[in-house]
Amino acid sequence: MRKTGEGITIAERLAVADGHPLGFDYLRLILALSVLGFHSFTTTHNIAADHLLWRGPWRLVLRPILPTFFALSGFLVAGSLSRSTGVVEFLTRRVLRIVPALLAEILLSALVLGPLLTTFPLHRYFTDREFFTYFLNAVGDVHFSLPGVFLDNPRAGLVNGSLWTIPFEGLCYLTLTTLAIAGLARHRRLMLLIAASASIALSLQAIHDREIDWAPTGSFLVASFFAGIALFLNRDYIPVTRWLTASAAIATFVLLSFDGLMYLAAVPLAYVTVCLGLTRPPDTIAVRGDYSYGVYLFAYPIQQACVQLSPGLRSTWSIFLVAAPLSVAYACFSWHCIERPILSRKRRIAASITRHFSSVWQFPALAGPSAQPSD
Repeated sequence: MRKTGEGITIAERLAVADGHPLGFDYLRLILALSVLGFHSFTTTHNIAADHLLWRGPWRLVLRPILPTFFALSGFLVAGSLSRSTGVVEFLTRRVLRIVPALLAEILLSALVLGPLLTTFPLHRYFTDREFFTYFLNAVGDVHFSLPGVFLDNPRAGLVNGSLWTIPFEGLCYLTLTTLAIAGLARHRRLMLLIAASASIALSLQAIHDREIDWAPTGSFLVASFFAGIALFLNRDYIPVTRWLTASAAIATFVLLSFDGLMYLAAVPLAYVTVCLGLTRPPDTIAVRGDYSYGVYLFAYPIQQACVQLSPGLRSTWSIFLVAAPLSVAYACFSWHCIERPILSRKRRIAASITRHFSSVWQFPALAGPSAQPSD
């Protein structure tokens, strides 16, 4: 029998932690706060300063943040898919996890924050086309502006810059569902090949077209998501070792250093992400709930509001120090009052909805009966 430590597989690490390593919870919260930190810079500087930041050495710190989020999501969502009996149940679980908190952000931004901070008369605000189109964010049709809101900020008119990733997250779920229906998601080697091939193809296209993408693109996020899925499917065969983790981390940062090679980092980045998630840090109040989604969703409007209301404090650190506790407080409200109550009923809701559909909507489970992460 192998000792816990070097050389055990991803599946064995999951089994040791009963399918829920605390490392994933810490990693999600750290990533959300990292996005908040980056947006503390973007909301206090113009777009030209943003470009300079991405061209400098900071890009090696910033580039992995969102792809890591998506790689982590791919690994955990693949576990959710493996526990689902069919399309309806899986998609219901995804909707219940994503949409309620998103709807809360949309409603609070449009109906509370907007009316309080708009420079327009309220009659004009509530009848303006931008007010109505903002609600389309609920279905992945992203609209960033509300009438007369944040027009004098460095990022003028941008209510929530974090929403740009929502359509790509939806695309990931729908693509995974399609692969599952087709039976392809059961083939672990094929999914690993798809993830690696997609990264290579995207990199070759970027080099051929001489595209310079300083920030991670939506394509890179999707590639990272499917790299996470591939690791989940191969969890019984992939070892977790220090030297592999270190090698993958070095490869990730080297590849992210070059614009054309950025996409090749998807698989090693996903491996590092999973290894970090499999760690066992102490159980503290910071991870007694999944506050990362609430922080990610609503920190940007809070930061923009701070910038508008405190023009004399428009520095990165001052906005971060003010917005971080406010964002965490909102995330606690979102988790305990919106997300958690709904998620506690997700099995019952999913089962009720699934009963109304035919068995043709079912698909086989993913490969491997081994330990699975909770999403």
